[in-house]
Amino acid sequence: MKYIKEVVAFGLIAALALALSFGACSKDGGAATGDGAAQGIIAKVGAVEISQTLIDHVCAFLLYNTYGERIDSLPEDEQQIYKNQILVSFIIQAELMEQHLQKEGAGELDADAQARITSAVDEAYADETVKAALDELKVERSDAEYVFEVQEYYQQFKTEVAVTDPVTDDDIQAFYIENEQYFVQPKQWQASHILIEDADHTSEKRSEIESILEKAQAGDDFAELAKEYSNDTSADAGGDLGYFDETVSFVPEFKEAVFALEPGEISDIVETEFGYHIIKLTDIQEESTQPLADMEADIKAYLEDEHTGLAIEALKDEFTIEYFIEVDPATGEPPTELPEETAAEGAAIDAAIGAAADEGSAAGESGTNVG
Repeated sequence: MKYIKEVVAFGLIAALALALSFGACSKDGGAATGDGAAQGIIAKVGAVEISQTLIDHVCAFLLYNTYGERIDSLPEDEQQIYKNQILVSFIIQAELMEQHLQKEGAGELDADAQARITSAVDEAYADETVKAALDELKVERSDAEYVFEVQEYYQQFKTEVAVTDPVTDDDIQAFYIENEQYFVQPKQWQASHILIEDADHTSEKRSEIESILEKAQAGDDFAELAKEYSNDTSADAGGDLGYFDETVSFVPEFKEAVFALEPGEISDIVETEFGYHIIKLTDIQEESTQPLADMEADIKAYLEDEHTGLAIEALKDEFTIEYFIEVDPATGEPPTELPEETAAEGAAIDAAIGAAADEGSAAGESGTNVG
């Protein structure tokens, strides 16, 4: 199962209409305790109260981002675990950052940040489908603004951490050395192909592919031949299949033929379940390790996020956090993991849903006909 473990960046406006159309996030879930829960308040950070309504609306954004149209398939207990994760790892952290920044005299978002928030919300409301969904659920602009405010506070806090706990060149180099295996680029091949589609392998289509092969062997431009004759979706790109490694899932006959070629070499006619192919291997890139210089910026960004996450966790000692729902006695926080046996059941459900989705995709989409 997929779970939120840290502050999430948002690119969800395009999915907002669908996200808010599902009812899974609008139900109250989990046993509540204390006076706060009776008032619809499920937690407090300092004096700031966090409502069940806020959880529901943020859940609508993030749950759709994780599960898409599978959202209705989630069991009730899993929905509640997800809400707990959003509460603990998103909203609580957001309040900690904001209150810390206010304490430091930097809690007000500047004009540029406010403009970015306004622009993002305006873009959402400009879509009539999104607006209709928001109106139906009686979601205020302030709810949408909150999501983007969290992102702005995260960036502001991250900037502070970059000064107080900077990522050094030594940190970057140490990370690169310790994780060098992740920077290895496996050997890759690039190929183009021409397909005459014919699952029945008729002599008529065989003659057609033979004629094309003669032109290719005589020096005619392979890409132009693909554009003119190929029935594959790659035809517009001159038959280019891009780069792939030895784990590529081509059909066996095609895979065997392409890996037998040398760069610039054109295959004989290859028969597969899709019809007749001609393949040209255009390039081979040997296994290589990406140099530190090329990865330095990515590593630095990763480590800056890691430092920021640790700094957010440390804020829990700076402010009082109260929960008015059931908590895990070991952590003092609402549970954010399913029990082992329930998680195993959920994984099986996920696998079944994923398989069904893959079947639907295969039936409904026309892809490159090499497997």
